[in-house]
Amino acid sequence: HTVLVWFPCMYLWSCGPLYLMLLISLPPSLPPSLPPSLPPSLPPSLPPSLPPPSLPPSLPPSLPPSLPPPSLPPSLPPSLPPSLPLPPSLPPSPPSSLPPPLPPPPPPSLPPSSLPPSLLLLLLLSSLPPPPLPPSPPSSSPSSSLLPPPSLLLLLPPSSSSSSSSSSSSSSSSSFLLSSVRLVIRGYRTPLQAEDLWCLREEDSSDCIIADLEIDWHHVKPCSSPSSLLLGFMCDQDSDLWKGFMFAFLLFLLSSLQSLFNHQYMYSCFTVGMRVKTAVMGLVYRKSLVISSAARQSCTVGEIVNLVSADTQKLMDMVVYFNAVWLAPIEIALCLYFLWQLLGPSALAGIATVILIFPLNGFIAKMRSKLQEVQMRYTDSRIKLMNEILSGIKILKFYAWEQAFLERVLGYREKELNALKRSQVLYSISIASFNSSSFLIAFSMFGVYVLVDDKNILDAQKVFVSMALIHILKTPLSQLPFAMSTTMQVNGDGVVIDSGTFGWSKEGPPCLMRINVRVKKGSLVAVVGHVGSGKSSLLSAMLGETEKRSGHVSVKGSVAYVPQQAWIQNATLKDNIVFGQERKESWYHRVVEACALLPDLEILPAGDGTEIGEKGLNLSGGQKQRVSLARAVYRKADVYLLDDPLSAVDAHVGQHIFERVFGAEGLLKDQTRVLVTHGLSFLPQADLILVLVEGEITEMGSYLELMARDGAFAEFIRLFAGNERKERSHRGEERDGTHSTGYNHLVIKQCFDWLKRSLADVNSKQTTCVKLEMYVEYFRTIGLALIIPIVFLYAFQQAASLAYNYWLSVWADDPIINGTQIDTDLKLGVFGALGFAQGVSIFGTTVAISLGGIIASRHLHLDLLNNVLRSPMAFFEVTPSGNLLNRFSKEVDAIDCMIPDGLKMMLGYLFKLLEVCIIVLVAMPFAGVVLLPLTLLYAFIQSFYVATSCQLRRLEAVSRSPIYTHFNETVQGASVVRAFSEQERFILQANGRIDHNQTAYFPRFVATRWLAVNLEFLGNLLVLAAATLAVMGRDTLSPGIVGLAVSHSLQVTGILSWIVRSWTDVENNIVSVERVKEYADTPKEAPWTIEGSMLPLAWPTHGTIELEEYGLQYRKGLDWALKGISLSIQEKEKVGGRHTVL
Repeated sequence: HTVLVWFPCMYLWSCGPLYLMLLISLPPSLPPSLPPSLPPSLPPSLPPSLPPPSLPPSLPPSLPPSLPPPSLPPSLPPSLPPSLPLPPSLPPSPPSSLPPPLPPPPPPSLPPSSLPPSLLLLLLLSSLPPPPLPPSPPSSSPSSSLLPPPSLLLLLPPSSSSSSSSSSSSSSSSSFLLSSVRLVIRGYRTPLQAEDLWCLREEDSSDCIIADLEIDWHHVKPCSSPSSLLLGFMCDQDSDLWKGFMFAFLLFLLSSLQSLFNHQYMYSCFTVGMRVKTAVMGLVYRKSLVISSAARQSCTVGEIVNLVSADTQKLMDMVVYFNAVWLAPIEIALCLYFLWQLLGPSALAGIATVILIFPLNGFIAKMRSKLQEVQMRYTDSRIKLMNEILSGIKILKFYAWEQAFLERVLGYREKELNALKRSQVLYSISIASFNSSSFLIAFSMFGVYVLVDDKNILDAQKVFVSMALIHILKTPLSQLPFAMSTTMQVNGDGVVIDSGTFGWSKEGPPCLMRINVRVKKGSLVAVVGHVGSGKSSLLSAMLGETEKRSGHVSVKGSVAYVPQQAWIQNATLKDNIVFGQERKESWYHRVVEACALLPDLEILPAGDGTEIGEKGLNLSGGQKQRVSLARAVYRKADVYLLDDPLSAVDAHVGQHIFERVFGAEGLLKDQTRVLVTHGLSFLPQADLILVLVEGEITEMGSYLELMARDGAFAEFIRLFAGNERKERSHRGEERDGTHSTGYNHLVIKQCFDWLKRSLADVNSKQTTCVKLEMYVEYFRTIGLALIIPIVFLYAFQQAASLAYNYWLSVWADDPIINGTQIDTDLKLGVFGALGFAQGVSIFGTTVAISLGGIIASRHLHLDLLNNVLRSPMAFFEVTPSGNLLNRFSKEVDAIDCMIPDGLKMMLGYLFKLLEVCIIVLVAMPFAGVVLLPLTLLYAFIQSFYVATSCQLRRLEAVSRSPIYTHFNETVQGASVVRAFSEQERFILQANGRIDHNQTAYFPRFVATRWLAVNLEFLGNLLVLAAATLAVMGRDTLSPGIVGLAVSHSLQVTGILSWIVRSWTDVENNIVSVERVKEYADTPKEAPWTIEGSMLPLAWPTHGTIELEEYGLQYRKGLDWALKGISLSIQEKEKVGGRHTVL
């Protein structure tokens, strides 16, 4: 008659579907194997027709002698050992296969075991595997499931360490959970090595994945109102106590099931994403071995490396987060539906708030995107200059130009940081609006609810169920923009030209030079310039009609082209528009109307069936141009290349066509449009304007940006403002008027380092976590004057959050007098003021951390630049330029953005956790008994995870560099590889390096899942404790306080996970500070300028060089390159010899 009777049943009911999913997920050829700790002597005691039971590792092969044997059903053979009870449905086996009967055990002489025989029987039966399946080769990696059998969940051993190698332990493990425990324990006790990682499963290897993709690639190529049961129990004093305990347990059970399902889903998505990344990397490498020399000139090594590093990672992110694109709207709709059921029409106020937040963040994202483009331009210029400096460092030091180039680099860096600063301010506004969205939605809904009718009461159920739904609503609202962003990043730009030079023939002068264009998908780009500047040639280059001398051209998707001189077939007008496509009446009429052809159809004898004759002689020039345009629009292409299609139409017709076809509300508003035009009135509506002068793009930007510069575009506007019609009549073919200019194309060759054994410990693999000195160094560069306000603002932010949440609980407990609550206006005003104060403090904290990160980044970059440029030539001879560029690009970018973002997240969740603990302790002081052990467990798990994660990241980083090096070497020497017919060997080497990288990358993700499962389980225990204590103290606790405590404890699972993840992100990215500071201790040259030793301005007056007993070593430890050289070179003498003397 108590709820305790139902606990075992609930456990089995909840584990049954999970175990069923495990069995279904196993492939037909992979039966569950015995745990490694099962003694081999157990299976022979069973009939040969039965599979051996999968006993938990902690169970002995037979019952302890202290337990009396359970009574067996009469259908079992008498010779069956009583230590292995089996179900009555199992068939008996021949007596000859069984051992002799065992004597009955002696009577118990020890105290009875805590494990009842009936429970042991139940656990054994629940662990029985399915019928035997055909044998298969043993897997070399853990099983693909994170869920062990139900009985193992109860009997997992506290420690799973093993002295055997990781690979062997992984192959014998029945779940990733156990393997993750072993890996994390090993990483905590000893430094991890590559040999400790799991072997890749065969289905995850490069050979298997790439072969499958190649096959597929070739195939493709051709309701009731919601309520809180627990709060309802608290309000009903007549409810039985056992119901409260049952509701508390159900809350814990559902939270745990949510965690298990979510992490199993994330694991599956990650596995698919990892395979996609591996397959694409393999195909790119194979393509690099077969492309011709002419094709190889169109793409640099850096582009290929970027393709296999950044772009493949975007594909992987898209796979992981793509489901949020369709799942997030469903979650949002369900939450809003439940809110409507709870608060009625007042929920519309929350919907309106959501609708207002989205455009605000969209506008901010658009502004940030423009600032990030500006920042990336300066970043690219800085990295390009650093590449030139490092490539020509010897010449730079010969001429003592270090100071001059240092100032140029710092100039680009300052502009880059200014753009980053403005972008971070906008980002802070976005973060403040998003983090305040819960308050804004609640304030709008509760305000409308209590103000429209005095009889509307905000009790504990309405308040905290609504707040729980709003918190659920925040997750899809945050995932949807990121998921759409990753999907759009995979789509990329519509048209890309990098460093392009084009000509109409191989021998003639180039018509386009140094063309760098990136046309975003769905944008409208206007191309302007004088007659003969190369506008039509630019479209021809995008079409591939010109001879490409150098550079790279990419046009993504189908293309439609409208030439300057309309081309018309000898057919009906309708056939010219449809152009071989299936006619769709509704779309056809929309196209004809948008292209202003309806008046022409009325005057033609047979309408759109009129034969328009050879070359369209029956139509005027304007009509032919509109037919040519309609043909392109009807095609529904992805990219439209339009060569002045409005030149032959009247002004009012041109305005109609632009608005109905090209404009923001036109038929092509979602397509990529590149429009050559002389119509000045259209330019303000373009997303991007390209200004061409003598075959080069001299300016690029929006209309307002170009007018403010007062450059070639402003001159073009002044010249054509009153002469647009005259210009049209004199316009000729642009290819004949193109002028020739010199083209200086700088090719920077990546140098190989054959002295890898002497490489300074720049890329050395470390086996310890980041030292405390790196954190001290980072915060020292920020300054104490900024750190103190940051901590104060975070404390104020959480105090405001705690205050407005507590105020809600007080409001919910307000007594009801005559069906109404008193002073609702005052309560609503205080609630709004506290929420507004929290929003302002959120903005202040994010801005302060962003500014601190910029200050630290400026100092660290300056130190790095000084340390590198002041190093002697010996340093550059043993340090690959790629490593140095990596410091100035990837590591500096991590210091710019990743570390400040990680600190924002970590500090925010730390203070949020403190707020939750305060609320739970104030509401239920006895919760401190549970919080203390949970805190200790959390610290224990965190120390395990951070130690292992740090090492796994370093192992993954170390194994990633050989992939890029191999790609670099292969592209450089592809002709040699083909000449020796060594393609297959190089492909196998590439596959091996990719697999070696995945062996570190995959455990890193599994360790993250292991962390999340454990932390969310701790959070669920806190939820169980809070709910149970609330039930026990229902006579003294108000429903409002209970709702506040339970609703906040439900957030602990996510808070704990994000604290450790953000902590780990900071730990991983602070490595960038360590790598930047590594060059601080390298040998340095003498000072560039010595005070008091300045040479006269007229020096040297004579060109005399004298050497006396001169010796030279390139580095210490090498042989002498010059030894005992004495010579005198007089002025005007010519001397020949080895370059070492120079």
